[in-house]
Amino acid sequence: MTLLTLALACARPPTLQDDTGASADTQAREGEVTTTCADATDESAWVSYDLDGAAFTEDDAWDLGIQRYHVRLNGGVSGDAGVEAAWVEAASLDAVTEAPADGWRTDEADADADGVPEYAFGDWYDYDPATHLLSPKARVWVVRSGEGALWKLRITGYYDDAGSGGHPCFEWAALEGAS
Repeated sequence: MTLLTLALACARPPTLQDDTGASADTQAREGEVTTTCADATDESAWVSYDLDGAAFTEDDAWDLGIQRYHVRLNGGVSGDAGVEAAWVEAASLDAVTEAPADGWRTDEADADADGVPEYAFGDWYDYDPATHLLSPKARVWVVRSGEGALWKLRITGYYDDAGSGGHPCFEWAALEGAS
């Protein structure tokens, strides 16, 4: 039962494959909500995403960077676009109707000598030491993009259909009426 619950919690849209047969970054939109899945399996390369442009990008206009289970912001020690985020405990995007008044963070320098910066999204998951699986916390993140727009974002999974890690998915939408 626990594995079934975890599998459903980490479900993702079908994985598209590129012409080499490898999984590719995917995106689907339903109403105002976009679901984006990244192929972040490379242990050294970052996949960059621009919320304002609703696209994966290789230029400097990115908001989120994803590498395996790390999620960085284009702000603080990770970039110069001023991107910041705050989270609220919520199980759905609909539950978030305004930006939090406080709790805004950006990526900070490594404070615990593990060689990894203190990413604002650093604790997006719960780790199960018995199964070695990651599951997203019931949080909705509000992200202020490099262009100043506010987006609400919920990480929905980390595994592909075969159970391989490094395939995070998130659903996101504009935070209407907020600035």
